[in-house]
Amino acid sequence: MYTTHPRATDAIAQKKNEEMKEIEKRWQDFKQTLTEDVGPELSEEIMKAFSELYSLFDEKTVSWFANLYEAKTGGFYYSNSARDTALFRPDLESTYQTLQFMRGSGMCQGLLECESVPEWMAKDIVRFTKSLQDPNGYFYHPQWGKAAVDERPARRGRDLTWGDRILKRFNSSPTYDTPSGTRGDGIRYDGAKISGFVSREIKEEKTETALADHLSSKEKFLEYISKWDVERDGYYVGNLFESQSLQINARDKQLAEMGADYRLADIMEEFFTSHQNKKTGLWTPYDEVDYLGINGLLKIGNAYHKTGKMIPNAVAAFKSAMEIITSEIAPTTVCFVLNPWYAMVSIMDNIEECYPSEDKAAAEAAVKELRREMLLNAPTLIRATAKKIEMFKKADGSFSYMPHTSGPNSQGLPVAIYGTNEGDVNATYILTVATTSHIFTVFGYKLIPIFTPADRDRMIEIIEENKRREDNR
Repeated sequence: MYTTHPRATDAIAQKKNEEMKEIEKRWQDFKQTLTEDVGPELSEEIMKAFSELYSLFDEKTVSWFANLYEAKTGGFYYSNSARDTALFRPDLESTYQTLQFMRGSGMCQGLLECESVPEWMAKDIVRFTKSLQDPNGYFYHPQWGKAAVDERPARRGRDLTWGDRILKRFNSSPTYDTPSGTRGDGIRYDGAKISGFVSREIKEEKTETALADHLSSKEKFLEYISKWDVERDGYYVGNLFESQSLQINARDKQLAEMGADYRLADIMEEFFTSHQNKKTGLWTPYDEVDYLGINGLLKIGNAYHKTGKMIPNAVAAFKSAMEIITSEIAPTTVCFVLNPWYAMVSIMDNIEECYPSEDKAAAEAAVKELRREMLLNAPTLIRATAKKIEMFKKADGSFSYMPHTSGPNSQGLPVAIYGTNEGDVNATYILTVATTSHIFTVFGYKLIPIFTPADRDRMIEIIEENKRREDNR
């Protein structure tokens, strides 16, 4: 794999130097803002803490991502072991998260989403994505097979989301109408038009193959939801419903058009609310705040939010997430690092967008006070997070899902060689862009870019060099 950049190095290096001057100016402006907000002494400590956090990120990460792209397929692999093993292939989630990494890290400043990658690469990514769609509207990977995915609604729901988002990013549409309500264009991945294809608004009598059976009636959904023990594993159950939120929303739209007297989102809301610990705002029956509870909060909270429901006892939940950041318990997955920060941002968004006006002001005031408390303790919170991030760092600039291995399975299906001490796309995106951006958001500031457009140029250079080598074989 191509890991150096000898030909365009000078131009890219010069561009990078100029961009770093601008980044340095942004840090100085940020310090000035901090000084105005918390005073010079604390602002200095916060700047030092951020410097320690950013020292964990280096340019090797860019090369690592670039070498996971397979031009022949048009997608990104999950890890090096997946790329180097014939049983594995690129997948939609890794492709989407790589594109998110590029934009979120600052590499695509000044570019539209559709301009994140060169035109040839955008076309290949669209082709790859559309090639995975089945006539029932879902997206299926050949390395897993349709039957295995259909047995795992979370996997199926997530891939539906990623496929839809990737295509929208490049101003394209799925071939077929999706169960989440996106209308297809009838154009296959190879550009051929499907004979007689007519896109339609999704209606119950026309989407029997696309509609999951447990979403088809009130009785079946109640039976389905009653199977899950949310107090035992809120993360798993929350993820199951969050990953199906688009389908729930689409189904509820159908039900409204049909004049039905129930909504799936209401049933889901009642189920989760009835099991919440009102004292902690979590879905664990005990009052102790732990990672299990916070992980569940994130997924369940997102299930509420994505279906337009207000998270109950949100202030208590926010406080619980805040408390866990400085826990001395060593994280066993990257989720333990990100999820407290992510949960707080999700709660803030939910209060803003879903709370009725009579409750919104009080909730916002309480959360604002907690965020101010966090800002005054920012150095400790940032350093505690950086210390945990470092546990997952690899020599090639990537980060692993667990401290010493990548996550070999994603939503129950294989994505890497088991037991390999390597980084993976999911973890690397989570511990660089996702965690850092959420830290800034909770404190009330805008993220300082981790990488710059020159890094994008270098990433594309590596991808194109790998493509040329492959084409010449």
